[in-house]
Amino acid sequence: MVKEYPAFKAAAVQAGPVYRDRPDYFDTEATLEKAVGFIEDAAKEGARLIVFPETFLPGYPYWSLDLDNGPEWAVTWREYLKHSVEVPGEETELLCEAAKKSNTYLVLGINERGLWDKNISFHD
Repeated sequence: MVKEYPAFKAAAVQAGPVYRDRPDYFDTEATLEKAVGFIEDAAKEGARLIVFPETFLPGYPYWSLDLDNGPEWAVTWREYLKHSVEVPGEETELLCEAAKKSNTYLVLGINERGLWDKNISFHD
């Protein structure tokens, strides 16, 4: 027997994080503000599920994948780790509040301060 579920609107956020100029490329605070803005906008349009890209927070250093340039790679990845997210932490608290305030389910890719990136979900 097939179980039926109520229909809901989902929003897929097709956006990138906020980057700055070197050497401190990542702007976690500005990226969080950007995410909260997308959450508020999607909720106003009736979305109940809002999904962000992989490693949206703090971003992903796609420009530094040249492993032949070791010194530049080391600087970039040190900054990446510095701006990565702790779970639980200030960033996740802000995202929890945004999900609760907008009455939505939120899925957002982060780079946690550790070995792996994660997909985290929040709901009201």
